[in-house]
Amino acid sequence: MLQESPNWLLQRGELTPTLTALVFGARRWTFHEMLLESDAVAQRLATLGISKGNRVAMLMRNGPDFVFLAHAMQAIHAVLVPLNLRLTPAEISWQLADVRAALLITDPANAANAIQATRDLPDVRLVVTGDEELSGITPLSRVLKAQPHTHQFFTRTDLSTIHSIIYTSGTTGKPKGVMLSYSNLWWSAMSSALNLGIHRDDVWLAVLPLFHVGGLSMLMRGAIYGCTVVVHEAFDPQAVNHAIEGEPISMISVVSTMLQ
Repeated sequence: MLQESPNWLLQRGELTPTLTALVFGARRWTFHEMLLESDAVAQRLATLGISKGNRVAMLMRNGPDFVFLAHAMQAIHAVLVPLNLRLTPAEISWQLADVRAALLITDPANAANAIQATRDLPDVRLVVTGDEELSGITPLSRVLKAQPHTHQFFTRTDLSTIHSIIYTSGTTGKPKGVMLSYSNLWWSAMSSALNLGIHRDDVWLAVLPLFHVGGLSMLMRGAIYGCTVVVHEAFDPQAVNHAIEGEPISMISVVSTMLQ
């Protein structure tokens, strides 16, 4: 049984560097460009003291920053904790404390909730995406990048390593943090490949929330398969139809209400 795997995005950046990896609106990134963006994020996280096993929470909408951060976690073997955007500040605070998060990364749209949620959590550092300081929160882009020789960056991953912790909805009690290993994501990708097949020109439309396992899985499969992922900030039926007509979309992951 496979026990170890190359860093998925690093390998993809070497095998198919010029193929389109990510599309968001009018912007496009090749696998090489996405690797550079994710490496820069990983270096900034290292400067903030994030290392192997640290839990990094993200309160962010779908977008390229989410994608770069999600891939950056594998380079430093930090554990990704994507938070549901529908949570109240009190619910966010509880999950941050429960998971023992070292860092919360938010986008400007969710900064107010992030500030309120971390008010009584002095051990949780808070940074914001974008280039501007917001309500005293340091922008991640202004954090100096650590040099690779000053920090351990991983080119291979033991598949038993925890990739992410995603909380359940908590409908029958307190939410539970479900630990997903790299093995979980790898074999899920293999199962999907056996069911759907893989084609070199596949384009996967991602309209599910990336904080959900369905959305997050698409990002990982894009790097594993070497296919393009088109990310929408949120689900909009007209935008989906427009993308299907305008882009060579071959796959889309949805839930039943979206189909209706």
